Amino acid sequence: MRYTCCEDRRLRAVKEAGVLNGIEYVEVSDSEAPTQALRQRTLYVRLLRPEPGLTPEANVEITGGERIRTVAASTPPAAEVPALMAGIDDPSTILLVRTDSSGDYSTYTLRLVAAHAGESPPADFDPLLASVAFSFKVECPSDFDCAPACDCGPDSAEEPAISYLAKDYDSFRRLMLDRLSLVTPGWTERVPADAGVALVELLAYVADELSYRQDAVATEAYLETARLRTSLRRHARLVDYRVREGSNARAWARLFVAGEGVAVPEGTVLLTRVPDLPDVIVPGGPQYREALAAGAQTFETREPAVLYLSHERFEFWTWGGAGCCLPRGATSATLVGLHPHLRAGEVLILAEVAGPETGRPEDADPAKRAAVRLTSVVSSVDPSGGLFADPPTNAQVAITEIAWDAADALAFPLCISVEEHPGLVVGEAWGNVVLADHGQTIAGEALGEVPPPVLTAVAEESCDPCTHPAPVPIPIAFRPTLVNAPVTQARPGPLQEVARGDLTPGLTSDLAGDTFSPELHDWLLERGFAFSAGPAVVRGGDGEWSVSDGTTVAVLRTEAATLIAYARPPAAIATLAVDPDAAAPAVTLTAAGEPWTPEPDLLESGGDAPEFVVEVETSGAATLRFGDGVHGRRPDTGTAFSATYRVGNGVAGNVGAGALAHVVTLGGAITRVTNPIAAAGGVDPEAADAVRRDAPEAYRV
Repeated sequence: MRYTCCEDRRLRAVKEAGVLNGIEYVEVSDSEAPTQALRQRTLYVRLLRPEPGLTPEANVEITGGERIRTVAASTPPAAEVPALMAGIDDPSTILLVRTDSSGDYSTYTLRLVAAHAGESPPADFDPLLASVAFSFKVECPSDFDCAPACDCGPDSAEEPAISYLAKDYDSFRRLMLDRLSLVTPGWTERVPADAGVALVELLAYVADELSYRQDAVATEAYLETARLRTSLRRHARLVDYRVREGSNARAWARLFVAGEGVAVPEGTVLLTRVPDLPDVIVPGGPQYREALAAGAQTFETREPAVLYLSHERFEFWTWGGAGCCLPRGATSATLVGLHPHLRAGEVLILAEVAGPETGRPEDADPAKRAAVRLTSVVSSVDPSGGLFADPPTNAQVAITEIAWDAADALAFPLCISVEEHPGLVVGEAWGNVVLADHGQTIAGEALGEVPPPVLTAVAEESCDPCTHPAPVPIPIAFRPTLVNAPVTQARPGPLQEVARGDLTPGLTSDLAGDTFSPELHDWLLERGFAFSAGPAVVRGGDGEWSVSDGTTVAVLRTEAATLIAYARPPAAIATLAVDPDAAAPAVTLTAAGEPWTPEPDLLESGGDAPEFVVEVETSGAATLRFGDGVHGRRPDTGTAFSATYRVGNGVAGNVGAGALAHVVTLGGAITRVTNPIAAAGGVDPEAADAVRRDAPEAYRV
């Protein structure tokens, strides 16, 4: 039996010694054969040294094959030899062999034997170099794709009998000690301090932990037995049921400012009331830390805003009437004054500010407050307005006609004035209203680096004993957990960007002059805004404008040399409405400057998509799950992630009216804050058993 060696040194050694002869290689003539009939029937047997006494008929034996087992060898006709040997280096060492068949696809063995001497090689031939394996079909493509058979040697020894009923520490310990008593009967020590017993107990501990993990995996694999909210969430997603994680609360915050055109950036922090703290708190200062330690709920503004002292309150114009009110279902009103910066898309709060019967502010009904989203704002005049002044005049009075979304129609009658108290303002409108929602931003939390693999998988077996494939590393399932909880589940903001484009000088001039020119009309029309319900009115300034005809509303903002258009925002009541289905985790990741975004799942994510899933457990802890390279990108080893997210979710943010009392800012332009209407929309995550209750019966079976 010949060895299988990774390096065959015998051929080189015999060739360099120059004493014995042997076969160096065999070449099959195929595509270069002179005729089709001679393809794969001419063999060039290259010898180490010339051997003129050898002939195919007497000294060549070809064996092997599966379908064609007998292949006879002969010398090619003398007339063909010159053509066959043309271009051959050192032709004296070539033995030409013509076969009667082209063989099959299996491996054959060409052996040189001494004439009439059976299996013995010719004289002066190395016995191991007197034969060589070859194939007639080296150049032929095969229709078969069969893996070569590997001879892996004898089967392993019979495994010991193991009781698979052992599932805990005690049974594993007893099983191993019983086995040791069988294989090493001389070892009878059972004292815990003995090194052998200590080793057995250590292995029993590890086996007990692995057994628990196996049971836990099996438990979480089925909807009826799963205990973790994450497992239930994944099971439900397989049948197109999305487990909701609740949503945070929202509030209309009324900010008070000390000037005109005060910019309020997005993310301005507002806190619920803490006794003995001022209205304005410095970010990160001791008062801010004191407020958080006292349990103040954090709200943050959802969009940038520009506020005006003149918008703090608006009086209604009653056209000379006394004892007036806005009836239930009202969607329009008239304000005193022009208010050129008041725009469609803004929110006003209509409120009763004095008791209609007593005229005292403390008797005002706090339930009679309503947030309305303006859809139309038009400046006008009352030519007879001066007749109702004291003393009367013939001067006209500037007014502003406003209308709001039909969904925000008043749910109660709002008194504007009463006859018993002439000149008393009973109802008015409040401006400088900004949307804020519950949640505190945690910025730049380090999640660590993706660790290198610690486990490897056995590579695919090779038939070549000299090939040793490297083990395949198993990537780490990187599952970082956010330090703070619960993660905010936030709904989209009311302003949704539709388009953006270059801010041309013509557009700049139109916006500055509140002019709806053909250029502005065409710019908006190209982006899907058609104003057909009436004349379009342009209003605003300080980087924010609105274009409205009472039905179609476009909100415009400038950013450097870019003009950004937003769709008509939803009604005020819809903005605060409970909608957990629209909520998404307020988490973003950054790795090497690239942002990663959260998705409900990764089933539709591409293999290179920088996306992840936030999985929230019943305790509120949030774990981040990344893709596997097929569904979602698998982060590379060494990738360092940092997370920016918000904390605060559920009904904890459903604070009452007036709960917001502190604004966290460095500037002195904002003087105080309140929320005239209670916050709403906060919903706690559903209980885990709701997944089982709502899952389709077909899946439960």
